[in-house]
Amino acid sequence: MDYFRTLNLEKEPFSNSPDPGLFFNSRQHREALQQLEISIRLRRGLNVVTGDVGTGKTTVCRQLIRKISSDEKIRYYLILDPGFASAAEFLCAVLAQFTGIIPPKEEAENEILLKEKIKSFLFSVGVDQDMTTVLLIDEGQKLPPFCLETLRELLNYETNATKLLQIVIFAQKEFNPMIAGMENFVDRINFRYTFSPLDFKETRGLIRYRIEQSSCGAYTGKRLPEFSYPAFWAVYRLTQGYPRKIINLCHHVLLALIIKEKSNAGYFFVKSCARQVLSPENVKPGFSFAAVAMPVIILLTAAGLMNLDKMTNLIPERIKTGIIAARVSLPEPAPETAVAAVSMPVPEKAVPPEPVAVPETPPDETPAPKPVPVVLPAEVPARTILLPDILGSIRIPKDETLYNMLETVYGRYTRPYVARFMEENKNIENPNRIRHGILVDFPVIADSRARWKETRACLIAARENSFEAAYEKARACRSKGLDARVISAWGPDDGFMYAVVLDRVFNTAEEACRRKSGLNKKLPLEESTIAALVQGRTIL
Repeated sequence: MDYFRTLNLEKEPFSNSPDPGLFFNSRQHREALQQLEISIRLRRGLNVVTGDVGTGKTTVCRQLIRKISSDEKIRYYLILDPGFASAAEFLCAVLAQFTGIIPPKEEAENEILLKEKIKSFLFSVGVDQDMTTVLLIDEGQKLPPFCLETLRELLNYETNATKLLQIVIFAQKEFNPMIAGMENFVDRINFRYTFSPLDFKETRGLIRYRIEQSSCGAYTGKRLPEFSYPAFWAVYRLTQGYPRKIINLCHHVLLALIIKEKSNAGYFFVKSCARQVLSPENVKPGFSFAAVAMPVIILLTAAGLMNLDKMTNLIPERIKTGIIAARVSLPEPAPETAVAAVSMPVPEKAVPPEPVAVPETPPDETPAPKPVPVVLPAEVPARTILLPDILGSIRIPKDETLYNMLETVYGRYTRPYVARFMEENKNIENPNRIRHGILVDFPVIADSRARWKETRACLIAARENSFEAAYEKARACRSKGLDARVISAWGPDDGFMYAVVLDRVFNTAEEACRRKSGLNKKLPLEESTIAALVQGRTIL
C-alpha cells in the first residue's frame, strides 16, 4: 500500500475487510460489545444481534473475538455460513468445531449420538475445566428452522447456575420474523440488539478516526487527507449512514485524491466520486441549490447589522432571489424582552418557509430593482443553530421506569416525549420494558419558556456540570418526597449547566423562602430566580 504514503498514510484506512484495528466505537456498537461480553462472562446463554446489510455486524463479531480471545478461560468457535441441509449435518459441524475431529460416516447421521457427544464435551469443558464455550454464528439469517430448534436444545445443557454453551448470532433483519413464531427460542434470548445506520456526527467521527489510525508514524506532523464539513455531509446523505457504504465511498474519494494530487475533499468532489460507486438514484446530477444557498444564509445571519447591501451584491442573482423570497415570508417579530429571547425553545424540525408569490412586471415596464432588506427576527438568534440535540446520557438505574426518568428530566410524561425519546434510542424496542444498565440519550425537548420566567423564583438543590450527576441528585430528592427535576441551560461559550430544582415555580421570592423553610429538614436548598440560574443561557 505504498501509494497511500502520498497522503501520509501507512495503510489503507477504508479497507472493506473487518479490521479490528480500525474499529470505530460508535454508541450502539460499543453498547452491544459491552453487553455481549458481560453475557458471555456470566454464561447467560443466547444472544442475538441483527441489522441491515452494512451496519457493522461482522465487524462487531470480529471485535468481540478480539476481546475474548485473550482470556484463557474462554474458548470460541466461529461458523461463517450456517446454511446446513439437515440437523445432523449441523450437529456434525458443531462437534467438529468443538473437538477438531470429523465424526465418521456411521455416526454422522445419528442425531442422538451427536448430541450426546456435544453434551459430554460441554460438561467436560464447562464443569471439569471451568471453561466457557462460545459459539459465534455469522450470517444467522441463513439458519434453517431445524438448526434453530437444535440450538434451543443445546441451550438445555446447563448447571444449576449457568449455561454450558454461549451462543451469539449475528444476522440480517429478516432473522427477526423468522423467529417471531418460535416462542421457545425467543424466550431463551438473553440479549437482543438491532443495529441502525450511523447519524451525521458518528459518520464524521468514523471517517476521521480511520484516517488518524492509518496515519504513518514517519509522517507525524504532516498534513493528512481532509474532508470539508460539506464533504462530510455529502458522505452522510449519499450513504444514509451505513458504515459499509461510507467506507466504500471514502475509499474511492482517497483514490481520486491520489490520482489528482490533492489532499482536500469538498462537497462536489465527494459527489463526483459517488457517481462511480453508488446507484444513480442516490446521486442526483446537476447544481445543488441547497449546498450553495445554506452557507450564504449562514453568512448573512452572522453578519448581523453589517452592510448587507454590499454583501448581497456578491451573491449570484439566482441564489439571491431564493433567499429574498424565503426571508420575506418570515412573520413579523413580536416585541420581546431580552430575557424572553434567551429562553427561546429549540425547534425540533426546521420547516422551510413557502415562497412568496411575486407579482409579474408588465413587459413595457422595467423598473430598477429595489434593495430588499434582509432582517432577522429578534426571536431567532444566530446562535440557535449551534444548540445541541442531546441533553446528556445515563445508564438506566436499577428498578427505574421510563415514566420516572422522563418526569425527572422533563418534568412530565407525555406521548410526544416518549416518542421523541424512543426515536433517539433505537436500542429500546418497548418503552414498558427497559433494561437497567443500558446507555440512553435524552434529546433536547424545549418547551419550558412559558413555565420559567425572569420574575419568578425557584429552589435549587444542586448545580452540576455533568448531566449524570444532576440526574442522580434529582433522583435523591425525589426519593425523599420532593418533586424535583433537572433544568438544563446551554450557552455557546461554555456549553451545558444543569440545576436540580423543585418542579414548581413561585411567583415571588418570598413564596420561595416560605417553602424553603419547610424543606430544609429534608434537603439543603438555595433560593434563586430563573434569571440567575440561566445567566445568559438558553433554557432547554
